[in-house]
Amino acid sequence: NLIGQRVAPLIAVFIDFDPSVLQVVDADPDTPGVQLVPILGSLSTLISNEADNEKGHISYASGSLVLPYPAGSFSIAKIRFQGVATSSVTTQVSLSFDKTRETTVSVDGVVVSGDPKNAAVTLTDIRLKGRVLLKGGRRPAPEGWRIPLEVKIFELGANIRDSSEISLCNVTTEKDGDYAVFDCPALAGTFDVTIDSDRALSSTSRNLTLPLEGESNVVDFGILYEGDSTGDNIVDIRDFTVFRSAFGTCDGNAMFDPVTDFDRDQCVGILDFTLLSSNFLRTGPVLVP
Repeated sequence: NLIGQRVAPLIAVFIDFDPSVLQVVDADPDTPGVQLVPILGSLSTLISNEADNEKGHISYASGSLVLPYPAGSFSIAKIRFQGVATSSVTTQVSLSFDKTRETTVSVDGVVVSGDPKNAAVTLTDIRLKGRVLLKGGRRPAPEGWRIPLEVKIFELGANIRDSSEISLCNVTTEKDGDYAVFDCPALAGTFDVTIDSDRALSSTSRNLTLPLEGESNVVDFGILYEGDSTGDNIVDIRDFTVFRSAFGTCDGNAMFDPVTDFDRDQCVGILDFTLLSSNFLRTGPVLVP
């Protein structure tokens, strides 16, 4: 930042990072490539915005075409990194001053010197450990407790129906007492977190701060509401229609449909109907208290 004088109509920033340790989280998944979050209040004209997660390069430039030029301290972009290293490590995030990738602040065509600062980032192994309660008293162990889940981390306050997640973990639960539990890599911060399964309604825990504090260190996502055989996040007559077509069949039968086998005992029977009917007309995402 430049303080106490007129600041450039152009700032170009080039950053190097280790892609085996860090990856830039794409701020605009609907646009090709990987982008930062631009902050265009002071320098309102975006010139370049791209990150290369293979090479470990960030290129960002913005400027102003009209007076007055901004002065003082201000931000031009926000970068969110996701750690991809499998163990705790410290890594450097550095400004580049190579001839072809030279970080530059320019006023009236003249490069202004400053006091650039690099950053050291220390990654710790942040985990999200969760559990869900499964219904169905005769659920077979361990198969009936192995539930494939998508665990999605969203920006705090995001519209989770339409927004893209900033982190995704595909995991299968395991039986632990009366619960099905899972363990995923996660990010540090406060987020909204959703879990989703192919035969159940999604559940959302909002305003969740990671890493967790306390002895248990486990997020309780409550009951996993099964019965959604169509995967549209509502248990309704369409799910019953699919269920009825497979009722009375077991694995190996041509009519058997695993999406209606809610207790995962390899057969579609009255206990599966009980799970569907107990959640009939319920919709997701279910908000976790």
